[in-house]
Amino acid sequence: MNNLIDRLREMQRRGIGFLGTPKLSELTDKSEAHYERARCTGEGGPVFTKIGRSVKYSLDDIIEWLEKMPRFTSTSESVEDAKSKRPVPVKEEVSV
Repeated sequence: MNNLIDRLREMQRRGIGFLGTPKLSELTDKSEAHYERARCTGEGGPVFTKIGRSVKYSLDDIIEWLEKMPRFTSTSESVEDAKSKRPVPVKEEVSV
């Protein structure tokens, strides 16, 4: 993970400020569909910005998102504790 964050910081030093979904997908080894779903549900991806019809991710927001991800020492810990370490979105109930 630190290697990825270092790569993103190097991109910032070169003047790159935003990435599109294809580049984010390539860097994180997650599908573009994953990030499309995350934008719809609000879970599982960094904050994004819409510029016209384009979706862009700020490098600052990507780095912040990666740094907030839970870290584990074993795979069994990740299975058992992932839900407790993952932020849970709050859904508001609407009264009619």
